[in-house]
Amino acid sequence: MRAAARRALGGLAALTFALGAARAEEPRPPVVHAVLLDGEPVTAAPAGSVLTLVGQDLHACPPLPEPAPGQPPPRNTCHHEELRVSLGGGAPCLVIASTAERLVFIVPQDAPLGPRRIVVDIRRRGRAAVNLEVVAPPRWPPPRTLPDEPIEVTSLEAVALETGTWLEVRGEAAWVGTGARLLVTVAFDGRPLQRREVPVQGGTYLARCGAFSGALPAGHYEVEVVFDLRRQRREVAASLRGGLREEDEERLWRLERRRSFRLGSEDAAARQQADLVEHYEALARSLTELAADLDRWQAAAPGDPDGFASWARQRLLPGLERAGAAEAAFAARFAVPLAPGAAAGVDRLRALLAGWALDLAARIDAPEDVRRVPGVEPAPAWTPRVGFEVERRLLLEAAAPR
Repeated sequence: MRAAARRALGGLAALTFALGAARAEEPRPPVVHAVLLDGEPVTAAPAGSVLTLVGQDLHACPPLPEPAPGQPPPRNTCHHEELRVSLGGGAPCLVIASTAERLVFIVPQDAPLGPRRIVVDIRRRGRAAVNLEVVAPPRWPPPRTLPDEPIEVTSLEAVALETGTWLEVRGEAAWVGTGARLLVTVAFDGRPLQRREVPVQGGTYLARCGAFSGALPAGHYEVEVVFDLRRQRREVAASLRGGLREEDEERLWRLERRRSFRLGSEDAAARQQADLVEHYEALARSLTELAADLDRWQAAAPGDPDGFASWARQRLLPGLERAGAAEAAFAARFAVPLAPGAAAGVDRLRALLAGWALDLAARIDAPEDVRRVPGVEPAPAWTPRVGFEVERRLLLEAAAPR
């Protein structure tokens, strides 16, 4: 009896083990955990991409046998007959390789764009799916990008040559390349001095402005470099526009680069400014003294025409000539006008004095030699006396430090 019971229990255990083993060998459905592109997890990929599905119980090609001695390694001849990868159950994707944990395939080039489902079907095993958005493939070759600063200004130097003093502007423009032309403008204190159109050669450019006969003043100089697409040769413009990003095409029509430089030391600039102020204050003072004398002669000349003529010969005409000569000598010291507003103010004060004096000389029938002022274009005699004070104040303001 006991032996029969033991035999029955042994048979039941064997049946239970067999059922467990059969259940363990039942095929399990595939599972997909992630989609990789170039080793990185993605949720979107371009058409034509090579993707890798990472998961469990994916199709595994049979293991390759060991290579025979002296023979090349055996090739994988698995055709993945029981495996099908598709987008949403549509046209199949080309499977490149597969293991139980990784499946490599190619998204069709003509795959519809937008959200899709990657479906993995394994015969008699079931299916798995994962979301993926198919996007348009990138342009090839990739579009060119216009840098933030395609043109650079690297230096501004004063160079003394046999022909005089020149300002040399150097810079880099490798992006626009050899054959492009740039418009370079040099300004002093906000006033343009010269403009040059120069070529780009070997990624760099050199512009020489000059020659200047006088000394270049100490102070701030500004350099502006402009690339104008409309001024380029047709082949250069076409080369630069080709393959450029759409958002950069509008910028390419006109590229500008500005940079400021200081020439000379701060001490030199301070001395220069002091000389400027002293010069124009002295001129304003001497011309104001002539204006005060002329005011007195306006009343006295009708009764003393000879006295007026003598004063004009000894004081007025030499004084106006000295003021013009002093201004010309000061201006000749520098290659660039330091204060063009002040220089123009001197001319206007001289013109006012000449206009009033000549009008007075004509009214009192003064001798001919005092009825002309060489080198001065007289202002209208009807200009009010307050106009002189206004011009004098503007002159001194133009010469004042800023």
